[in-house]
Amino acid sequence: MRVLFVNLYIKVLSNNTFISVSDADNKVKWLKSMGTLGFRHRNKKIVEGFDMLVSNALNFLHEKNISINELQLAGFSYFRFRRLRSLLSNCCVKYCKIVEKRAFNGCRHKKVKRQKRKLKIKSYKRL
Repeated sequence: MRVLFVNLYIKVLSNNTFISVSDADNKVKWLKSMGTLGFRHRNKKIVEGFDMLVSNALNFLHEKNISINELQLAGFSYFRFRRLRSLLSNCCVKYCKIVEKRAFNGCRHKKVKRQKRKLKIKSYKRL
C-alpha cells in the first residue's frame, strides 16, 4: 500500500479558520472552513469548532491513507497551538512552519511638506 505525502495549511483569522490539504504539486485536495461546517457569525471563533475542523481534516487524511509532509500554521495563538498539538499527537509530521503575521507598511515615501502659496493681488487700473 502506497502512502502519499501532503501539505496541510491552517490559517486562523480573527473571524474564521481555514484548513487546506494540498499535494506536492500544490493542487488543493481538500478545503474547509468554519463556515462550511455550519458555524455562522460569532460562532466561527469558538474552540470546539476549531477542534471539529482539525478532526475532519485528520479523518480525511486517515481515510485516504495520507501522511503529512509539511504543516504550515498562520496566525496561531499559543492556546490554539496547544490544542492542535494534542490533536496531532498520533500523526507524524515531517516539517512544521509557523508563519507570523507582521504589519507591513509598504514602501511609502516620507511625507513632503507643502509650501504655502503667496497670494498675488492684481491691481486693476481705472480707465
